[in-house]
Amino acid sequence: MEYNAKLCTQNESKINGRGVWHYLIDTPIGQIHVVEYENQQKELIRFLIDSNLEKATLKYNTICKNIVAGKI
Repeated sequence: MEYNAKLCTQNESKINGRGVWHYLIDTPIGQIHVVEYENQQKELIRFLIDSNLEKATLKYNTICKNIVAGKI
Protein backbone atom coordinates (compact mmCIF):
# COMPACT_ATOMS: atom_id res chain seq x y z
CA MET A 1 0.00 0.00 0.00
CA GLU A 2 1.26 3.47 -0.84
CA TYR A 3 0.53 6.60 1.19
CA ASN A 4 1.18 10.12 0.03
CA ALA A 5 2.26 12.95 2.32
CA LYS A 6 2.14 16.66 1.59
CA LEU A 7 4.84 19.04 2.90
CA CYS A 8 4.14 22.77 3.34
CA THR A 9 6.41 25.49 4.70
CA GLN A 10 4.49 27.37 7.39
CA ASN A 11 7.21 29.83 8.46
CA GLU A 12 10.82 30.53 7.57
CA SER A 13 13.20 33.10 9.06
CA LYS A 14 16.85 34.05 8.80
CA ILE A 15 18.12 35.60 12.05
CA ASN A 16 21.77 36.60 12.49
CA GLY A 17 22.65 34.32 9.56
CA ARG A 18 20.87 31.30 11.07
CA GLY A 19 17.80 29.63 9.63
CA VAL A 20 14.59 28.78 11.49
CA TRP A 21 11.83 26.75 9.82
CA HIS A 22 8.33 25.45 10.57
CA TYR A 23 7.02 22.75 8.22
CA LEU A 24 3.69 20.95 8.19
CA ILE A 25 3.60 17.36 6.97
CA ASP A 26 0.04 16.29 6.18
CA THR A 27 -0.30 12.50 6.10
CA PRO A 28 -3.23 10.06 5.94
CA ILE A 29 -2.63 9.27 9.64
CA GLY A 30 -2.53 12.92 10.80
CA GLN A 31 -0.47 16.07 10.73
CA ILE A 32 3.10 16.40 11.96
CA HIS A 33 4.77 19.75 12.56
CA VAL A 34 8.54 20.02 12.18
CA VAL A 35 10.28 23.01 13.75
CA GLU A 36 14.01 23.25 13.24
CA TYR A 37 16.81 25.77 13.54
CA GLU A 38 20.54 26.08 12.95
CA ASN A 39 22.59 26.24 16.12
CA GLN A 40 25.74 28.38 16.29
CA GLN A 41 27.75 25.61 14.60
CA LYS A 42 25.15 25.51 11.76
CA GLU A 43 23.91 22.06 12.85
CA LEU A 44 20.17 21.47 12.60
CA ILE A 45 18.19 21.04 15.80
CA ARG A 46 14.76 19.51 15.12
CA PHE A 47 11.50 19.20 17.05
CA LEU A 48 8.54 17.04 15.97
CA ILE A 49 5.09 18.06 17.22
CA ASP A 50 1.97 15.98 16.57
CA SER A 51 -1.14 17.76 15.25
CA ASN A 52 -0.83 20.88 17.40
CA LEU A 53 -0.45 24.06 15.33
CA GLU A 54 -0.50 26.35 18.38
CA LYS A 55 2.30 24.42 20.11
CA ALA A 56 4.40 24.35 16.92
CA THR A 57 3.89 28.07 16.30
CA LEU A 58 4.84 28.84 19.89
CA LYS A 59 7.99 26.71 19.56
CA TYR A 60 8.96 28.51 16.32
CA ASN A 61 8.38 31.97 17.84
CA THR A 62 10.28 31.07 21.02
CA ILE A 63 13.28 29.86 19.02
CA CYS A 64 13.29 33.07 16.96
CA LYS A 65 13.13 35.24 20.11
CA ASN A 66 15.89 33.23 21.79
CA ILE A 67 18.21 33.58 18.80
CA VAL A 68 17.62 37.36 18.73
CA ALA A 69 18.30 37.54 22.49
CA GLY A 70 21.49 35.46 22.12
CA LYS A 71 20.16 32.69 24.39
CA ILE A 72 20.66 29.91 21.85
